[in-house]
Amino acid sequence: MGAGALAWFPCRYSFADLFRSAMGRGWTKEEKAGFRSLSQPAKNQKVKELCALSGGRFVWEDRAGPNGVTYTAFGAPRKRVGGSGRRRRVRDVGEGARTSP
Repeated sequence: MGAGALAWFPCRYSFADLFRSAMGRGWTKEEKAGFRSLSQPAKNQKVKELCALSGGRFVWEDRAGPNGVTYTAFGAPRKRVGGSGRRRRVRDVGEGARTSP
């Protein structure tokens, strides 16, 4: 999605948050177990698919881990609010998301 597209706050969102945003419901125990059993490349692809289904509430970016493995990170996109040009971060997922200074 492009460098700097994400508001980086480590562990801010879970895979469950991403799934809920994309699918409109929580994931089942079976879906969670299935996701955990995927290879890292398959997890990366699934994250990208869920971000696409989230309607812009989540964006992704591939990052190299310290072990040389590529991980697809995800988070809320940075948004410009008002005319000041200041960037604010999204605090909640979904419609009516609040922002903080």
